[in-house]
Amino acid sequence: MRGCPCGGDFPPAPFTLVWHDAEVARRALAAVTVDTAGETPYVDDVLRLLARVGITVELR
Repeated sequence: MRGCPCGGDFPPAPFTLVWHDAEVARRALAAVTVDTAGETPYVDDVLRLLARVGITVELR
């Protein structure tokens, strides 16, 4: 994905991502975490990253 913090250009603002079936993704990734304590669900980390780079996410 271009525009991610690891390199490339950010998408033009304002940018909205519509995440269809977000609850399905949340359940499927429930056991995945990237924080060392294992307390923050992966989907929450992804949402936090997207917000930090200025991307609005609509969960559906």
